[in-house]
Amino acid sequence: MLTAAHRKSSPVTQLKYLPFRIFCFINPHPDDEEVEAQVDSLTSANRFMSGFFFGAVIATAIMVLFCVGAEFSPLMARLHAFEQVIATAVISLLIADTRPVLYKTVWSKRRSSFILDEDLSATLRGRTFGIPAGVMAGILVQNVLMN
Repeated sequence: MLTAAHRKSSPVTQLKYLPFRIFCFINPHPDDEEVEAQVDSLTSANRFMSGFFFGAVIATAIMVLFCVGAEFSPLMARLHAFEQVIATAVISLLIADTRPVLYKTVWSKRRSSFILDEDLSATLRGRTFGIPAGVMAGILVQNVLMN
């Protein structure tokens, strides 16, 4: 059993005197009845990055579909490169951003209580920023497919 002298000299107790103790998730006082909640501060960053890659994959797939579809459809064959980029951006925005926008506005009551507004905003921002990256990746894939 630890005595009071051992508790004062233990490393866990000494954490409360360090300036970075607010970042530690170790309870410096194990005898206290307080309950500390661990908050994952990376949730918004994870949702941004997953939204970014989702938007990029959607835009790349649509650009590739325009490239392949031009061989079969005369409507797609008449589209110039700039028109393909604009159509890809608009279709990708409709596919990727519709659900988060609806959850943020109209379906706010249907949304899960575990999804925070910050996380939803990060998802929406990531998907929106991922679409131009996907368009650029799609242009590179089109160049590889056509050559």
